[in-house]
Order: sequence, then structure tokens, then C-alpha cells
Amino acid sequence: MVPSFLSLRLSCLGLWASGLILVLGFLKLIRLLLRRQRLAKAMGNFPGPPTHWLFGHALEIQQTGSLDKVVSWAHQFPYAHPLWFGQFIGFLNIYEPDYAKAVYSRGDPKAPDVYDFFLQWIGRGLLVLEGPKWFQHRKLLTPGFHYDVLKPYVALFAESTRVMLDKWEEKADDLGKMTYLTMCIKESFRLYPPVPQVYRQLSKPVTFVDGRSLPAGSLISMHIYALHRNSAVWPDPEVFDPLRFSTENASKRHPFAFMPFSAGPRNCIGQQFAMSEMKVVTAMCLLHFEFSLDPSRLPIKMLQLVLRSKNGIHLHLKPLGPGSGK
Repeated sequence: MVPSFLSLRLSCLGLWASGLILVLGFLKLIRLLLRRQRLAKAMGNFPGPPTHWLFGHALEIQQTGSLDKVVSWAHQFPYAHPLWFGQFIGFLNIYEPDYAKAVYSRGDPKAPDVYDFFLQWIGRGLLVLEGPKWFQHRKLLTPGFHYDVLKPYVALFAESTRVMLDKWEEKADDLGKMTYLTMCIKESFRLYPPVPQVYRQLSKPVTFVDGRSLPAGSLISMHIYALHRNSAVWPDPEVFDPLRFSTENASKRHPFAFMPFSAGPRNCIGQQFAMSEMKVVTAMCLLHFEFSLDPSRLPIKMLQLVLRSKNGIHLHLKPLGPGSGK
């Protein structure tokens, strides 16, 4: 049997613990409300779509077809608009080249509100590091992705596709530039960027080209999918046209209009590797097959950390005869 004085002390401790939890919860709520007020004030000059009183834009963003929904908002609100996930996490969603340049030409860190959720999966590596440690790691890794270092991987890419290994030495040079194929791959990346949306947290204030500004600490969402469909930059943006990436056309375009690998100091360190792999694998697959989509099972786009199809990608493959040249 527990003595009465011990029972009383335990009861008092329970009350103190409950009171402490309530106080900490109240302080957390105050902090969230102040953060909400600060974010709302920072983005007050940017009109945007109406928000749900509790979920913000989260319900619309999670629905199938959300990518096209954001594109429709981009047409309605040029340059940028607020994007709320609930009532306490708000980003300025940008999709215009000059706005992208204002933020991504700098080295602002990734937004912890988003990327901290993935730390158990991706680890605390180059993607989420910041400051001197990020610079040091980037400097150490950069030589490993130099074009000359990547050349030996071409043979590995070819081996992984298991085609034309016996003719590799003969064809290694037709596979060097592959100008038109490169334009096709870039146009595919324009329409379907591997990572449709990336996030930053401003380490210092930024002023955009139209004079509007955001203070340090503000959250930025770079909606690459909407940027690549910005009709002010890309005429007939839904049309697949590889010639957009001819030398002549590309030279006239804003350098931040095309960002499949992000841009600026924190761009994707492996983009040359990815492009080399894409060119070799695609070219060698096309030597053996003609590909076409199954019209009865078209891909349903899904926005997650990367762009993927909800129902897979269903293709018809037509084998090509020997010496077809295709």
C-alpha cells in the first residue's frame, strides 16, 4: 500500500508535469502563430489563390492533376504566388526566370521545413548541408563529376543496356555529341522535370525584378514544372519541340528559364553524369526498338519528391531489323 504522503507527492508531480506540458504547448502555439504572422506579412504583396482555413493549399496539391493546377495558377498570377501547406508553412511559389535568378544565383540553404522530413532516407549529405561544410563537400566532389572523368562510364552505360557491346569501340565516337538526341532529352526534361519543385530558405533578403522583396528567413518554392510551362518564355509550352534547344534558340532564352537540374551554386552536381547516361542508354535502345505510348493507359502524373506516374509507364515496343539504321 502506498503511503498517503507519497501518493500526495506523486499527485503533485503529475500536476506539475501536466502544467509544464500545457505551458510548453502554449509557447509552441505562440511561436507558430508568430511565424504564421511573419510569413503572411512577408508575402502580403503577392496575390494568390484562395486558401482553405485549415489546410491552406495542401488538399489541392495532393490531388491527381495538381501539377496542372499549379500551372493554371501560374497563368493567373504571373511571376509568383503564396503556397500554404496548412496554416503554418508558407512558401513563395516562383516560376519566372528573373525571380528564379534572384534566388537561385545565390547559395541559400535548402528549406529545412521540407527536407528535414527526408533526412532518415537521404542522410545529411550534400543536398541538405549549408555554409562552409556544404562548400567544402561540394569542392571535394566536383572533380569527380568532370566531363573527362565521366568518359569511362560510357562503356558501363552501354553494358547496362546490353546492346551493341561488340560494336562499342566503333560507335563510341557517333555517341559523342548526338546533338538532336540531346535536344530531345532536354525538351523531355522541360516537359517532365525529374524534380518538379525545389525549396530554399533565404539566408538574406531578396529583391525581385519588379521591386517586390522578401526578408531573410522566408521560404521559397521553385516550381520548375510551372516555370517550364511559362507561356511568356516558352511559346506553345505543351508542344514537344526539340528545336527549342538549338544553339540559336537557346542563346536567346533567359539562362534561368530551364532548370531541370536546379541552377546556381547549388545546382545538381551529377547533371553531366545524368545527361551522358541518358544519351547513351536512349541512343542504344533506339538502335533496337521503336517506342510508342499505349494510348489506352497514358501516364497519370504524380507530384512527389520526384515526378512519377501513378499508373506506371506502358509502352509498345517494335523490334527493328538488323541494319535498319534507326
